[in-house]
Amino acid sequence: MADLVYYTVDTTQSPPRLTIESNGTRMSSAYGDTGRGRYLDEYIGPKLVPVVMPVYHQCVERRLPVYTISNIDDIYGRIVAYERLLLPFSENAASPM
Repeated sequence: MADLVYYTVDTTQSPPRLTIESNGTRMSSAYGDTGRGRYLDEYIGPKLVPVVMPVYHQCVERRLPVYTISNIDDIYGRIVAYERLLLPFSENAASPM
């Protein structure tokens, strides 16, 4: 549960806007706070938006899971594999996520 982050997707905007709805503790450890109630793109900041958001937009558009692995350097300069699995859940079949 500490790794899960839930979002609400607003598809009336293009690209869709994702609002953070959960208090994932690992995310808050990495970014300093949970971000709950904030848009994901504003939470991660302009530097990461071009790298992070396209994956979320593909998940919403395709209505399919998306899995990524990114190699990042930790605070000690070691390469760490950051794995992410996005799962598109919906409250109704007509909704994209």
